[in-house]
Amino acid sequence: MMLGTSVIQAWWLRDGSGIERLPRKEQQRVLLEQLIVFEAIDTFLVVVAFAWASRPPAIRRSDSQYAAAWLSAGPLLALLLGINWSYHELLRNALGQPPFIEFIELDVRSNPALIVLAVCVQPAIVEELFFRYLALTHLRSVMGLHGAVWVSSVMFGMAHIHAPLSIPILILVGAGLGYMRVWSGGLAIPMVMHAVHNAVVLYLECKP
Repeated sequence: MMLGTSVIQAWWLRDGSGIERLPRKEQQRVLLEQLIVFEAIDTFLVVVAFAWASRPPAIRRSDSQYAAAWLSAGPLLALLLGINWSYHELLRNALGQPPFIEFIELDVRSNPALIVLAVCVQPAIVEELFFRYLALTHLRSVMGLHGAVWVSSVMFGMAHIHAPLSIPILILVGAGLGYMRVWSGGLAIPMVMHAVHNAVVLYLECKP
């Protein structure tokens, strides 16, 4: 589902929008509107998936495991961000790509609340519900823990095909979020990690 919308988004950005002919300010408006439209479509698709799919079994964890997961979330997120930064720096040096290419370059100062909502909050909720709740938990019943984590992480990476060079590192980020989902037994930690990850990437890519 999300792969399909990502393919359409990639085509629209490269061939279908004609955005390069617009003034800079108008480009920013169109890019933000496009981002909101595609994320609204993704949200609708996840709602449909929830209505169609059976509820996966709960992952039960003790209070001590839950606390340990929260304590580990910060260091793991820092590690993933460090790997992400290094990977994209290598791309920049080798290919002339910007340090981060996961997000479209947006002028955060033009509409900071809406951009943070679209880039950080919505993906952290919708993508975690789909990839770490529905996909991972259902896959776990047929292929075991590690297979479910990595297959759902590949799905997560491929859903960002509009930024194809970022797919390998997004698979790794997805795996980290997946293991935190299993370790903690819930979605709160991966959602927070996802939102903070995107916020840091947004800041590094779009800062003045």
